[in-house]
Amino acid sequence: MKHKLKHKTMEHFFVDEDFFDSIEDFMHDRQLENTEEVKELKDDWEEKIEFAELEKVIEIDDSLIEDIFEWLMDRNEERFPEHSETTEAKIKNALKESINIKKMKKLMPELWYPNQEHGKITKQDLLDAL
Repeated sequence: MKHKLKHKTMEHFFVDEDFFDSIEDFMHDRQLENTEEVKELKDDWEEKIEFAELEKVIEIDDSLIEDIFEWLMDRNEERFPEHSETTEAKIKNALKESINIKKMKKLMPELWYPNQEHGKITKQDLLDAL
């Protein structure tokens, strides 16, 4: 069951550095899994949270080709003559032709990251979740 907090679904959030998939996950972690444990909390109990957003682990854009090219050049500097513009252009072309940026973006895994939006879990939210 999804719980709402000021128009936000109480799923995917952080408390300090700890990530939670749901309020139920939070309750399990805090050992607040039955009504008696929750009722023992002070009436004004609350926990500050930061909502999470699903994002790519690594953002990839067209500059990746240039970054890879620079890395290759730095690692192999001794193999190039002083004026190697033609060879460098061929290497850049080889990278552009062989690396599928769109496919890489699509296949990049995603994780939940804090999104700078804050809220709180209250004792009533916990009771509603039971």
